Amino acid sequence: MARDNWKGTSGWKTISDPTGVLTGFVLVGTGGRDSFSEDTMITKEGTATGITITNYSAYLNYAFPSFLGSETFSSGSVGLVARASNYSSTAPLTTAQDCYIARLNQGTGLSEIIRRISGTEVILASAGIPSSAFTFGGLHTLEFKCTGDASTGIIMDLLVDGASAVNVGDSSSNKLTTGDAGIQVGNGTTYIDNFTMFEYSSSGSATADWTPLTLTASVVSLWLNASVGISLGTGGLSSTILGWNDQSGNSNNIIANPATNQHPTIVPNAVNALAAAEFDGDNDFVQAADSATLDMGVGGLSIFVIYNADDFGSQVGASTIYEAPMIEKGLSYQYMLSNDTAGTPTKVTSGYEYNNNSDFPQSTNSAANLGTWQIAEFITRGGSSALATQSGFFANGTQQGQIGATVKNGADNADNLVIGQDGSGGTLRFDGKIAEVVVCKGELSEANRQKMEGYFAWRYGLTGLLPADHPYKTLKPTV
Repeated sequence: MARDNWKGTSGWKTISDPTGVLTGFVLVGTGGRDSFSEDTMITKEGTATGITITNYSAYLNYAFPSFLGSETFSSGSVGLVARASNYSSTAPLTTAQDCYIARLNQGTGLSEIIRRISGTEVILASAGIPSSAFTFGGLHTLEFKCTGDASTGIIMDLLVDGASAVNVGDSSSNKLTTGDAGIQVGNGTTYIDNFTMFEYSSSGSATADWTPLTLTASVVSLWLNASVGISLGTGGLSSTILGWNDQSGNSNNIIANPATNQHPTIVPNAVNALAAAEFDGDNDFVQAADSATLDMGVGGLSIFVIYNADDFGSQVGASTIYEAPMIEKGLSYQYMLSNDTAGTPTKVTSGYEYNNNSDFPQSTNSAANLGTWQIAEFITRGGSSALATQSGFFANGTQQGQIGATVKNGADNADNLVIGQDGSGGTLRFDGKIAEVVVCKGELSEANRQKMEGYFAWRYGLTGLLPADHPYKTLKPTV
């Protein structure tokens, strides 16, 4: 919600979250007594590029501190704006003269959808406000769906905490077919976070979220998601991961290790209320049996890991180098964290390394961070990725080291695929949490790599890590 991307009509400020249920710095949305204040987002976050989508949902989280009484917002209003345009140059300066507004108005006791044309507002529909919409100390969501065009008419729906509060269509000659989205607050103060626009299809129908399987099972060789397909032990092993099913459709499921103390444990709410597998850095690892779909042939591969590491792994012999294998299949392909602690290091410092038994490329220094969730990626360059800028090491959507023009995977082998250790009997181990792993056969295009990054960032609440010009910084990838 960078200030530079907004029209700036509200004068609202940000403060550290006082509610305890939002995150970090939040927007203080304030409207004067018996008046409304609003602002609209006119460019994509971190850029000067205008927002051109017309069919979308505007979404935000809102909350009120538990230490305040409900009377402090007893006549207040909070809402969302859609299809705003025709900004005035007179007071109120640059307010949209044409727009739709969907709001919860405690002054009238109604959920309202309004059309404003040339500054004049007409209530198109109203209904009661859900009883739980203004609980203090709780987290709430507000969403305004607005789709349709001149030929089909406009369909609008205001949702509170995921449930429809009021909806209406507009087929009049005054219907609005394009414009910006924003926020409106009246007669009080609301604390706001995570304002987002979700794009619909050009026809106005809802789109499906993009997932790795949009690429099909012939491309995605392995997809492990710690929130899906996990089998746990019983009794004293109730947190121990004994099984982990592959979601790619290739049945590369995790097989049992020789001893239960070699299995990672599940952390239910590790990141953005989603689960992760925790590896102890001592002897935990998981493995999938060798299969044709895990052998990459000559086409190269693409690896993605969502992780939060506690350290850079195990010491390599008596050297100054520490390595934490994240995923490997013998000497065909190995991808790991790496850190050379020597005063004059011979290998990467705080970064990543790849090994195919003939090439040993490394990322730039300081590409990897400990103690925070990261989107780590590696794409070979021996097949279709001819451009240096489209292959190599990536972290959180930013390239962190190019590789040679013929770096791909090593020869296919009969080894198991192992996560968290250098082979089933190795001594180098990963210490930390892994939420998701995707291995693709072939080198993903830049467009598909960015979709994968967008998928992970939106799923795990990591959009703040993406670069400002990333295509999915403010809009999640859809199909």
